[in-house]
Amino acid sequence: SAQLHEIGHNLGLAHSNEAGTYKDQTGFMGYSYSRDDQNMCFNNAKNWQLGWFDDAAITIGSPGSYTGPLKGQINYVGGGDPVIIKIDNPSGADYYVGFNHDAKHNSDTNEGQNQVTIQEYTGSGYSASELLAKLSAGGTWEKLLSDGKLAKVTVNSINTDPENGAAQVTVTVGSAGPTPPPTPAPTKVPTKTPTKAPTKTPTIAPTGAPTVTKTPTDSPTTSPTEMPTVSPTPAPSKMPVPCSLGQVGDICNNFGGGGNGGCCSGQCQNGGNPNQRKCLGVCTTTPSNQNTCNLCTNCNWTGKKNNGSCSC
Repeated sequence: SAQLHEIGHNLGLAHSNEAGTYKDQTGFMGYSYSRDDQNMCFNNAKNWQLGWFDDAAITIGSPGSYTGPLKGQINYVGGGDPVIIKIDNPSGADYYVGFNHDAKHNSDTNEGQNQVTIQEYTGSGYSASELLAKLSAGGTWEKLLSDGKLAKVTVNSINTDPENGAAQVTVTVGSAGPTPPPTPAPTKVPTKTPTKAPTKTPTIAPTGAPTVTKTPTDSPTTSPTEMPTVSPTPAPSKMPVPCSLGQVGDICNNFGGGGNGGCCSGQCQNGGNPNQRKCLGVCTTTPSNQNTCNLCTNCNWTGKKNNGSCSC
């Protein structure tokens, strides 16, 4: 069988697979065996590719159907019953249906004996085929095609007689895809109408107007508190005297020169550039550190203590 396998490659045939390389053992392009004179053929897809049995091959497209005998290769008669049925898929791989009749020169087939087999193949060129189904009598295979239409193969019966045997099949292409069956009708009729009329109107009339048990309480007994007894403090007895001299931080020379003059505070910086001397604030509280002037209450300046004043 290895020789026929390699001859198949020379004829342009690729391998026959089944969920794995070589695993379609219905024909020579699957596994090879160390046997001489093995009675086996090529599978449906390979025979179509080779152009064998052309006058016993039919194509079913959408819509289309065939019901009748499907002969094995061993009982091929030119122009007679079909040996290969091709299901035409609008796009993608096509499907090839045949009867793997286990008799005569196919009596050593190693898989799918006396079953209807279906292979997938691109339709032309060097490309592997894939075994999809092996159907006995009563078996069914379905495939949704690329156009959304359903292809279906049903094996009605199988006759294995070596001379006149055949599989009776029905192949349909073009019906809509399967739809779920309708939901069953309700099992119970609706409940009856109420058996009792509505209850009568209330027999007790509404109660009378509300009764008042207590009169409202008196208004508050406590009068508002009197006005505050403390009057506001009087205005200052003396108006602040404006100072036209320099304020704290002003340049002393603008107001009469250096020394203690020219500043409202009476203090002007000593030493340094006369044009940069500034009026100082007065410290009314002796600082805790005699060398610095921290927390002076009137001026809040920091720096060196200078004759009871703080300079910044």
